[in-house]
Amino acid sequence: MSYLAVIILGLAAFVVADHHEAHGNDPKEIAPDPEHPWIGKWESIDGRQENFDNLVAKLDAPQYGGNQKVYHKLWKEGDHFHHGLAVPDKQLKKFVQFKFGEEQSLTFNNTEFKITYSEKDKDLHVDVKIPAKGVTIHDVYHVEGEELVKSYTVGDVKAKKWFKKAVSKPANA
Repeated sequence: MSYLAVIILGLAAFVVADHHEAHGNDPKEIAPDPEHPWIGKWESIDGRQENFDNLVAKLDAPQYGGNQKVYHKLWKEGDHFHHGLAVPDKQLKKFVQFKFGEEQSLTFNNTEFKITYSEKDKDLHVDVKIPAKGVTIHDVYHVEGEELVKSYTVGDVKAKKWFKKAVSKPANA
């Protein structure tokens, strides 16, 4: 559960990314997109999280209640989007490509996941269903000024983590 939990906490959708690697270029620079303000490179802001310990408890992963640095990279290429995730402390780096509204059924560590990305009011939404555990994780990426706020909902537990535009990319991201 520990490896699975860190991936869920970093980005629920990347829990199965090993089976759906992104096709296309990993751009060094990402141009701003007013239609999709969440596009860009983002890094978590140290200490800026809310109710995260309760989320970690709900996911039964107490070892991940700390303040780990997380990087997200989101970009559009053609008619699809890409989402990169890096958690340097866990030597985790994943990429996935997606189209809005297309559910993906994938398996990781013998567990099936159903993942769907969508967009509403210029916010990115990611729904991850884990049928075997009866868990649905709903993530919303919302831009407020110069920050990205990632809201997590698992059952009745809500949590948030704040991100800023990434100035530089760590060597393993």
